[in-house]
Amino acid sequence: MKRKLLRLSSILAAISFTAIFFGLAIYNTPDSTAVKATDFKAGRIVDDAVFYNSNTMTVSQIQSFMDNHLPACDMWGTGKMGYGYYIKGKAVNPNTTRAEYARRMREEVGDKRYHAPPYVCINKYYENPTTHVTNFDTKGVAKDGMLSAAQILYNAAKENNINPQVLLVMLKKESYAWGDNWPTKNEYNAVMGYACPDSAPCDTKYYGFYNQVNMAAWQLDYYKKNIYSYNYRPYTTNKIYYNPDYSCGSKSVYLENLATTSLYIYTPYVPNDAALKNYPGTSTCGSYGNRNFFMYFSEWFGTTLASFKTTTVANGYYRLLPSNDTSTSLQPVNNTKEDKVQFTTAKKTNTNFDIFEIKKKSNNNYTIVNVDSNKALDTPSGNAIYGKVLQQYTYNNLNPQEWKFYDSDDGTVSIASAISGNLVAGINSDKRLALFPYTKENSQKYTLEKATPSVSSTTSSTTIETNRTIADGKYNIASALTHSYLLDVKGGKSADGTPIQLYARNGLQPQVFDITYDNKVGYYKIKSALVDKYVSLRDNKADDRTVVELSSWKANCGQYWLISKKSNGNYNILSKCSANKALDVKGGKVELSNPAQLYKVNNLKPQEWSFEDAQKKSQIISNGTYSIASVLKSNFMVDVTSGSYIDGRNIQMYSRNNNNAQNFIINFNTAKKLYTIKTSVGNKYLSVEKTSTQNGANVHIWQWTGKCDQYWDIQKTTSGSYNIFNSCSYKPLDISGGKTANKTNVQIWQMNWLKPQEWKLERK
Repeated sequence: MKRKLLRLSSILAAISFTAIFFGLAIYNTPDSTAVKATDFKAGRIVDDAVFYNSNTMTVSQIQSFMDNHLPACDMWGTGKMGYGYYIKGKAVNPNTTRAEYARRMREEVGDKRYHAPPYVCINKYYENPTTHVTNFDTKGVAKDGMLSAAQILYNAAKENNINPQVLLVMLKKESYAWGDNWPTKNEYNAVMGYACPDSAPCDTKYYGFYNQVNMAAWQLDYYKKNIYSYNYRPYTTNKIYYNPDYSCGSKSVYLENLATTSLYIYTPYVPNDAALKNYPGTSTCGSYGNRNFFMYFSEWFGTTLASFKTTTVANGYYRLLPSNDTSTSLQPVNNTKEDKVQFTTAKKTNTNFDIFEIKKKSNNNYTIVNVDSNKALDTPSGNAIYGKVLQQYTYNNLNPQEWKFYDSDDGTVSIASAISGNLVAGINSDKRLALFPYTKENSQKYTLEKATPSVSSTTSSTTIETNRTIADGKYNIASALTHSYLLDVKGGKSADGTPIQLYARNGLQPQVFDITYDNKVGYYKIKSALVDKYVSLRDNKADDRTVVELSSWKANCGQYWLISKKSNGNYNILSKCSANKALDVKGGKVELSNPAQLYKVNNLKPQEWSFEDAQKKSQIISNGTYSIASVLKSNFMVDVTSGSYIDGRNIQMYSRNNNNAQNFIINFNTAKKLYTIKTSVGNKYLSVEKTSTQNGANVHIWQWTGKCDQYWDIQKTTSGSYNIFNSCSYKPLDISGGKTANKTNVQIWQMNWLKPQEWKLERK
């Protein structure tokens, strides 16, 4: 194993940087090959319930694991060197022992790292945590006060609430000492890659196995407790680079939990497809730290994903008794009935203060409503984040007031947020109810004790059961993929069986739906504004990929819909036939005439919608004169070539010059709910040449014709810029090739969410 040390002898500090920030591509992989690197999920490498479970291994189990997974240790260097070694250019006799080779390297080459025996392997390693004397220093003997590597790993895991399996995987991932059967002492200096930044050598005060393991475990726990202090944030989309060379590109990753976020903070790169396909090897622009973590853990210990075993709770009245102190019960602070009041644990009472009505909703989630206050257990602001203290709030039928129950296998349950199933309600140090990563700790478990309210419950079943989330009315239903595409009755036809599709916004009646709530059933009916027919499931089936179509009223489950609001403000449209199936866009594609379908709930954008009042104007910018600037480059403007206003004059990009050729009058057509873009002089309109809908179709100016190529839909992006869609094709205005040179052509191109299609509108 010394070849590794020799190969990297001149860049020892860089080893540690590479390990912690980039990830070593190590070829002596663990046992199983059942898992594939291409199974890697960038946003969910490992679940919190796995990562923060410190109870997975005992000291003896850690020791046994290392004994079984490390080679026989040549502690005294009696093994032969074999062929391929040189000292000062001369081949070393293959029968030379390792100890002799180390002596010659010290004396003849001056490399002091090659010390005399013993060479202590990890599974044989002992260290005094106070003096940091190791059995390297005591001739291999474990003396009083020394702890084994297994004990050090176990203690660090327990003290910092980290899975010891995680520390073993990181030890393998970050170090060259793992797997070396005659390691030198220096190989333990940065064994976990801790305090080895990319901008400086490793900090020597953290050298050594004990320091490295304890500080790495502490760091991972610190990340969890301070997760919002770092660049990468959980429960949101993050830009993560593939490689320290940023020119290799990046990936947008939605980080699903704290553990995965912590891994990216520790090793801030995501493997590209080539790195995943070429495991355990390398690739151009590859990074391997997080890939290797996933693979090593999976091969050694099984899945990195937690098993969330949901359980059913019968509707009724209960006291919630914390498992770590069943003499107390959950109740609002000071027993108040006000909104936004926190919950605490107090001695059990004989009043309604600590009694909750638990009811199952049609979507299989639960509401938990305090009997005395008639307020629901609620996540403030609808943000399910680690450490957030929970409250009671007026029931509103929204996600922040929905919960699941996990079976803890010991007669107790955990209460999981419906917003993020990784987070459960636990008792914090202030005896308040707050959100924590699910790890099955006692502070996260509750006994549900049946209770009888001391007076008639004030909880209104009608209120609790209501599924009303939007007012009755006429709506456009816009896809969250892009608000420029709406649900649409194909071809504007009215026959039974006419498909419902996604289509570009056009202001016409096939994109208007009359939505009414049925109080008796508790679901919505969605009727086309064209005809007295309803959005329905074909053949009343709730299978994946079932076609959604128009049908005459039959009052079956395939014609009733639950409109459920999400914490991000969008909505899911769920079928009454199956609460786990949602209205979905086929293939998640934004393209004309893409069919709507039913598909199992997956929390992705193709199943999210917004409802726009079709009776109201949807104008998002006021009429007036504007210059249109690209976000690609400052002062890079849409421009009429040569400032000439004859029909067919080309539209190009040009540096700002404050001429009229860069000013345009934008007006909103209230009937069509689309815009026209007219030159500030010359009375000519931005048009697509030959009314083309093809990628690359040229944009020029032309006298008014009133055709679709002269109408534009302007939509605001999440960053505050704008997309400008032509109404014929709903392809956006685009800078050819994304170039920033003067006279670059302006065209239309299919939506790609890149900067050449984003614009700033500057009012004159």
